[in-house]
Amino acid sequence: MKQISCNFIIPESSGYSIAQLEIGECVDLDHIYSLGEFIWALQSYLVLKANGLAATLSFDLDPLAINLAHGNVLRALQKRSDCFCVSLQADFPHFALAQHHIVQNQEQVAANASYVPHWPQPGQVPRDPSRTGVRRVAYQGARVFSDLDEYRLNSDLKKHGITFEILDEKKWANLSEVDVLVGVRNFGRKHYRRKPPTKLFNAWHAGIPFIGGWDSAYSQIGVPQEDYLQVVTYEELLDCIVRLKDDPDLYKKLVAAGRKKAFSYTSEAVVQRWKYLLDSEIVARYDEWEKAPARGLRYRLKLTGYVVIALMKREAQWLYTIPALKRLRDRYYDPVK
Repeated sequence: MKQISCNFIIPESSGYSIAQLEIGECVDLDHIYSLGEFIWALQSYLVLKANGLAATLSFDLDPLAINLAHGNVLRALQKRSDCFCVSLQADFPHFALAQHHIVQNQEQVAANASYVPHWPQPGQVPRDPSRTGVRRVAYQGARVFSDLDEYRLNSDLKKHGITFEILDEKKWANLSEVDVLVGVRNFGRKHYRRKPPTKLFNAWHAGIPFIGGWDSAYSQIGVPQEDYLQVVTYEELLDCIVRLKDDPDLYKKLVAAGRKKAFSYTSEAVVQRWKYLLDSEIVARYDEWEKAPARGLRYRLKLTGYVVIALMKREAQWLYTIPALKRLRDRYYDPVK
């Protein structure tokens, strides 16, 4: 397979220059790494470049490279038929004009989509080993993506001498004073097929028991009730937290099992997965794209369909009441909120 440089693209909205971002000269790096557009492209670039990958960081497409960017960033760039693009899909629908996709949930894998686990939380501080018992429970993630009622849970846990909080994005990396990490987005059996298992292996790395919902990503890499606890209802969540407080052996068992699993999701392990993917599937896709006949014509036809869907979204929302058109929109254009 040929060697070709990878061009990681980020939006210019950060206010930092490429030179500043390349050396990590950012006063609000914690905030930047809470944004999908940056954590997928900027962090991947910095880690992979440090591990010998031929890569560049830029604000725009490069026709001589494999271009990798968050799907939203690719949508915003000028559409070009002469550029090979890989959409770092995150939790958005696949970008119809990209030649390949990197996804974070194994249910998204397809002929033009490959799975790579998300990077561990940058700069994560594990639980202080001198802490004992269960006194503080936290949720690591955006409030808008969880059904957790912070006030109700806090009120119920106070009866057991436990506090609960939804961590601010600037505190996501610091788990030193967290005794149990919660990753419940929804009470029920919704699979969240586009969401990653990041919270779970962050807990494993931090030496903290994890309580998750029915997310498919959690059960893809973990075993419920062995290396994390799985709940469906609010009452089950409350019961699991109290059990972890009252049963130190269960607490230690989950932490020990998680530490073993964490070895498969270190930065070093994820680097190897990225390198294998880039050197095999993506280079193969690039060769296939480069040799494809009438490549420009095929791209223009796809672009026409993409523009039609975009115009429908803007001008004719009522059309989305038609089930077939709604499915097209969800597949090719709109992000999942």
